[in-house]
Amino acid sequence: MTRLLAFLGQGRRRNTILLAAVAAIAAACLAAVLTFSGDGAPPKVLAADLSGRPTACLAADTATTSRDTTTTRTWTAMQHGAQGLKVNIQQLVLPATATQAKPYLAGLLAQHCNLVVTVGQPFGAAIAADAHLSPTTHFMTVDASHLPGSALVTQLDSASAPTAVQAAVAALAGLKR
Repeated sequence: MTRLLAFLGQGRRRNTILLAAVAAIAAACLAAVLTFSGDGAPPKVLAADLSGRPTACLAADTATTSRDTTTTRTWTAMQHGAQGLKVNIQQLVLPATATQAKPYLAGLLAQHCNLVVTVGQPFGAAIAADAHLSPTTHFMTVDASHLPGSALVTQLDSASAPTAVQAAVAALAGLKR
């Protein structure tokens, strides 16, 4: 103990070095505790819908959108279906394969979309694979051929889509959130 007191009494420089060493050890211990105390999973992202309104979401890939007018006609039908009603609508159009589309669809579900309408094969395939993860969401696919049948997914062709989508969006007005 006398050696420690003698060491500490030898000047301010040694005190500063000792204090810095103790602080570094404490910081390392704190970092280790914070790093290894969790389960390793990233925190869950929750989106808040402040409007309290039901939401209809359109998802399409840019290749499908540039190839024909189905996406535009479907979006217009959604706008007409929501007109004058307390229903939110949003669209997501981006380049995507079926694998790339999955996280975007998960994002739409995190945003509490009550109705998800997809146009084209990439998003249609992603819905077919993951619709069971959100059984309270209504899913509609437009021009997504060769998908396995599912009671949770309504498959439409481009000719019947505008009328069916408009009616589905308008029906959301009766939902309470």
